[in-house]
Amino acid sequence: MFTEISLFSSYLKTAIRNLARHRVYSAINIIGIAIGLAFCILTFLFVHNEWTYDTFHENADRIYRVSGTTPDPLGPAIAEAFPDMQTVRFSSSGGKIGTEDRAFQATLGFVDLDFLDIFSFPVIHGDPAQALQDKYSVIISTTWLGHRLNNNMGSRSGITYEGSPTQYVERISIDYDLFKTLDMKLVAGREYNREFSTDAKESILVNEALVKKLGIEDPVGKTIKHGRDKTIIGVVRDFHFRSLHHKIEPAILPLSTRHWSFQTFKAARTNPADALRDE
Repeated sequence: MFTEISLFSSYLKTAIRNLARHRVYSAINIIGIAIGLAFCILTFLFVHNEWTYDTFHENADRIYRVSGTTPDPLGPAIAEAFPDMQTVRFSSSGGKIGTEDRAFQATLGFVDLDFLDIFSFPVIHGDPAQALQDKYSVIISTTWLGHRLNNNMGSRSGITYEGSPTQYVERISIDYDLFKTLDMKLVAGREYNREFSTDAKESILVNEALVKKLGIEDPVGKTIKHGRDKTIIGVVRDFHFRSLHHKIEPAILPLSTRHWSFQTFKAARTNPADALRDE
């Protein structure tokens, strides 16, 4: 055992000495081996991806694609000529999707009614049999479940500062207990207080991102226009109010005590299930 360790140590020392003695030659060999290994690994990953792409479809071995510029009537014509064959047309383009006051650029796909009969994409919400029944039906991918249209604590609202052009920022309406419930922190100023009756109409909180965007120095006490002139009473430390995939955007946090899109609760007990159980 001791002899084997000694031999290994001797070989290792000899190898290190050779590398140090022939540095250029050693560097060329090491770099060449590294490039070769990297190329082999990337080639394997590429080939593996090509061979396994979309193989999760139940009828993957029977699905064929006609690519290129094809006329719209080609699909129905093939189905009519070959009754045992199902066809579906697919066209993609960029477009806007959104609500009445906000729209976002997205990749849109236009398909025939039989799309889900041929492609067995897993559907996590809804009934595949009822989807795509008319031209006003849409299916969204899981990517959009985390998008701001679906994961949203607020909406957009226009503000101005010292006569600057209107800038649209996030508006997150909150009540008096937001900071206590979510353990949020202020970096300057104070939070809303029930003892100050003017807070709801004349005061406003903003986040650090908005202060930076507008270039406001010493923001507490400054005035911004949001429908009417409102005095900044506090600056909230930046926090994620959307998915962590989205950057933190400038936001105002006006006080509201009446209209809510949703409410946030924090269980006071160790076991949340017990806290939410009817007693």
